[in-house]
Amino acid sequence: MHKDFIDNLFVFAGVGQGDHKLLLRFLLQTDYDLDVFMKDFFDGDLIHNIISFQRYKRRKNRLSEVKFKEMFEKNKKIALEHLLQEPISNHQIKYLSLYELTYKDIYKRFQNNPTESFMGLIKSVDDSDNIVKKFDDDFLLYI
Repeated sequence: MHKDFIDNLFVFAGVGQGDHKLLLRFLLQTDYDLDVFMKDFFDGDLIHNIISFQRYKRRKNRLSEVKFKEMFEKNKKIALEHLLQEPISNHQIKYLSLYELTYKDIYKRFQNNPTESFMGLIKSVDDSDNIVKKFDDDFLLYI
């Protein structure tokens, strides 16, 4: 939705970061979302505006722990995307098993750090520098 508009917005703002484009595309699910973003959040500082809009959507779409658990048990990706208001890849979902994280762990971390991204919540598992964890046969994770 609104792909051309978003591309043009990034060109206009002089921003070329793909991750922020992906996040904005994710956040703008409806025409209403676009209207709210443009009227209430966009002031030309695009990256800051996107982050502010994401925080707004996190507050607006807040989940109880019970509801998050229900969603998480049905579909981890959808539950995490709803809670965090950011796109989550299937590859990122693998971090949950790597660190043996439950829905409760993620929910608690999010409640303690409501502005943190998924990867920020995952990285808070281990604060040690340069710990190497075996992720799968072809991938090592450096924290």
